[in-house]
Amino acid sequence: MIYAKETEVNARKILGNDVYDDIASKTGIPGGKGHQLYEQWRVLDPKSAKANAIAHESTEYYNSVRNRVRILDNIENNKSARKASNISGGLFTGEVSINHKGIHKLFTQRGFNESVIDNVFIGSGKAPFTVSRGFKGDEFFIDSSLNDYLAGKSASGLFIREKLPNSILHLDRQNLLALPASNNAFITQKAILAKDQILLRSKVRAQGGNKQPAVFGNRVLPGGEAQIITSGGVRSGAVKIMPGIEK
Repeated sequence: MIYAKETEVNARKILGNDVYDDIASKTGIPGGKGHQLYEQWRVLDPKSAKANAIAHESTEYYNSVRNRVRILDNIENNKSARKASNISGGLFTGEVSINHKGIHKLFTQRGFNESVIDNVFIGSGKAPFTVSRGFKGDEFFIDSSLNDYLAGKSASGLFIREKLPNSILHLDRQNLLALPASNNAFITQKAILAKDQILLRSKVRAQGGNKQPAVFGNRVLPGGEAQIITSGGVRSGAVKIMPGIEK
């Protein structure tokens, strides 16, 4: 792949700026690292431990770029399909399942501890992780406590959700999303995607009981509702939390 192999200057000459920028935006992975790694590898003894380590890093790098592009190409038609069928933004169409290894890589790249995968999300069996292309302007929702809202504390935007029926009250949302005791889900706000990105989705595990009493108290929260993991939340510019409260 030219984007991964060539220096940025050469890749832009070959691909053109539009194509290069499109790949960079889709993958979120810097281009040209393959060339850098090759330059390091070629001056070494191919049988040396350092050469083998660089070769392994190079393989992982190329695979990461290819996999990101493949996933996005598989679901690229989401945006046009949603417009054609007049489905409101934020609903998932054409989700693609992703294996455990891929999930661990994406979580690590987004700064999460890998234990989050096993302790918070089901992510296996009948409720696998799926990936979908989220587009700038798509609307989702996020819940926070009344105290945080009044104190002006903004939600992180790392975890968002689809719209739930209005009949589901805030304590029900807290139970279904297995939120910590500090978040009673009293306040709901719109969370708008601020850029195109890969979204991860899985149902939340039951929490509480004897696990993390400092976080969940003595309650048992059944979970079972889906949470969506964004590409970095508010801090990374992936999500914008809209002012005002949703009913």
